[in-house]
Amino acid sequence: MCVGFTAHQLNIQLTTTNPPSPKKNTPQTKQKHPFFPLQTTYIPYFFLSLSPSMRLPFRSILCNHCCNINKTPTTTTTTTATVQMNYFYSSFTTTGNRHHHRRRSMMREKVLVIMGPTGSGKSRLSVDIASRFPAEIINSDKIQLYKGLDITTNKIPQEQRLGVPHHLLGCVDSSTQSELTPPHYRLLASSLISSIRSRNKLPLLVGGSNSLIHALLSGSGPGLNLRYRCCFLWIDVSPPVLNAYLLKRVDEMLDSGMLDELAKFYNSGEVNKIERDTGLRKAIGVPEFETYFTMGGDDQVLYEKSVRMIKENTCQLAKIQMEKIQRLKDGGWGLHRLDGTESFRAVLEGSKSWSNIWETQVVEPSMKIVKRFLEE
Repeated sequence: MCVGFTAHQLNIQLTTTNPPSPKKNTPQTKQKHPFFPLQTTYIPYFFLSLSPSMRLPFRSILCNHCCNINKTPTTTTTTTATVQMNYFYSSFTTTGNRHHHRRRSMMREKVLVIMGPTGSGKSRLSVDIASRFPAEIINSDKIQLYKGLDITTNKIPQEQRLGVPHHLLGCVDSSTQSELTPPHYRLLASSLISSIRSRNKLPLLVGGSNSLIHALLSGSGPGLNLRYRCCFLWIDVSPPVLNAYLLKRVDEMLDSGMLDELAKFYNSGEVNKIERDTGLRKAIGVPEFETYFTMGGDDQVLYEKSVRMIKENTCQLAKIQMEKIQRLKDGGWGLHRLDGTESFRAVLEGSKSWSNIWETQVVEPSMKIVKRFLEE
């Protein structure tokens, strides 16, 4: 699956930010693995797909090979092969008890997951964390995977990313790849996780599509069996407060150019290039405004009806997402709950203190949890 299924076939460009450049005049960069012609970013995913009984011999053979490619007794520099996989296999370059302990702890890669309903501040918290820890963000919102309609789909603006690399955000062309399925997402995100870890950074999974998160993290077999060592941060907001905020956010989106964005989408015929009920056509705002634009785009009654439908459907989406998160919590996923209610209440009241409340009640507890997770 990892070998035969490529990002090119999905019409997706995987943006890997600042990959390590190979050293010049280093013959090891041409060294190929003699057992499996896999790219190094796919090796951890392949390894994790093996049964437990097969992992030990494969691990021993592969790691002994990687640690001894063109290695001389006097050489202390890490080879190119081990640099490319320095996270997953770094435990095998140590000795004694530390060697044994790190080998066991590195068997599953660490991933930080930020969950919460739409509008709960997941993107903001992810940047808050990534600006304090070396991390890169992987989008897990299934609508934000698609290119276009940035206002309508609430993609985080470039200036608010603060230079933090974001992956799988606006990378799928709906007109050529109508639907990215959870198995496809699992393949792409798994590769990105390995790539990010190879740069000694923490993969940060952020988004409200719990179906994608479940597809990526769930392992094989019955019960709770995660493929990664995960730390879950769950931003919870009281439903009445969140719903009031979501209604306010829709108005702000319209003021920011959402209607003009949708008008261009419909009037240019771009909407007709996408199959109905797939890709961007499923984004809240697109189907709700269809009748309005079909009838000429100047009927005030239809406009108000469309806006009302957007607000209702957004609140309904938040309710469904909260119910799914609760089921994951009840199912044994160790979610760290962060209460953002007071911060959102301050936003609704127009108080400038909302930022301080957010920092105290959401960001600071998150920092402590992540720090403990990384030290484990």
